[in-house]
Amino acid sequence: MTQSISQSLAVLVTLFMLGCNSGGRPGFPNQSYDETAEIQRLAEKFNRADMIGKYFDLPPSTSPELRREKRNEIIAASIALIDLNYNKFIAETSSAKQAFDFTTDMGELGVNLATAAVGSASTKTILGAVSAGLTGARISINKNFFYEETVPVLVSAMNAARKKALESIERGLGKSAEEYSLPRTIADLQSYYFAGTFMGALQAIQQDAATKEKKATEDIEAIRTANFGKDAARKALYEFVYPSIQANEVAIQTWMNNNGLTGKTIAEFINTNKPEMQANRRAAVQGVGRIARITHEGAADDDALVRRSLQLFWKPKNDANENTLLVWMKTNGIDDVPIGFFLNADGYTEKRMKAVMDLKVEFPQ
Repeated sequence: MTQSISQSLAVLVTLFMLGCNSGGRPGFPNQSYDETAEIQRLAEKFNRADMIGKYFDLPPSTSPELRREKRNEIIAASIALIDLNYNKFIAETSSAKQAFDFTTDMGELGVNLATAAVGSASTKTILGAVSAGLTGARISINKNFFYEETVPVLVSAMNAARKKALESIERGLGKSAEEYSLPRTIADLQSYYFAGTFMGALQAIQQDAATKEKKATEDIEAIRTANFGKDAARKALYEFVYPSIQANEVAIQTWMNNNGLTGKTIAEFINTNKPEMQANRRAAVQGVGRIARITHEGAADDDALVRRSLQLFWKPKNDANENTLLVWMKTNGIDDVPIGFFLNADGYTEKRMKAVMDLKVEFPQ
């Protein structure tokens, strides 16, 4: 029995090692050529160091056309080798994990089946330890080398960065050797190579995140510092989206008059930030009696919710009209700002008037 188990374990280990070292690439069709041999032949034929040396040895009388041709030969050979090595790197990186996972799954399955089949407790313990070892090896590979699910993200970032780096090289191909010198060409080729590395991809992702964060900060600052308009179109659109309910407006104004706030408008009452006004707003929500109090757990006295409760009681939102305005904004290229910003900011005065005309919104009396 022990000999049989040993033979079974030997077969499983052999299958595991074969799977890890198999020449196939799961998910990748075979190339029509030997990549490694092709890279070796090209590297020997287009020895970049020799080509660069010969380029700088060209006599001063060499025509500009020939200099550009020789420079472009260096570019073409370098790009071909970089691309072949990059494709090989991506295929090996992606397929290695797939092959490892498949082989480990088969190993776990075989060991688990064997564990269920044997009767000896000591043998079960041994097989259980082997199964745990296979599982642990895969977890280690996933976390420490393949960064779990980040490889596809990095590949996408590398592809995008490589295309961007290639743009400057392709633009330079049509320029003279003086306009696009060989030292500059070599620097661009190095950037193209670096864009196809994990480190280059991480830098590209970080730069993209920083750019998006900067734009978001600028957008927020624009909203915070915007001057709010008082034009007729703004009032018309605001009434279109947030129509006043006369009875509710009278109820709020009456409460204000009865509580010493006669000289203030409802808008001032709702929006003033003074601490005493916060207390007045909470009292108004309770005193009017018909206001639906907006609350959420842990924020029963949140002044922003109290303001919103009063606002919606005074001017409840018309969802249909809001959707109509949002569609108009998108059609007219204003889908990157909140509707409230569009309704209030000075920079949209002309657009608001156009919206009023297009949607046939009536001006308030």
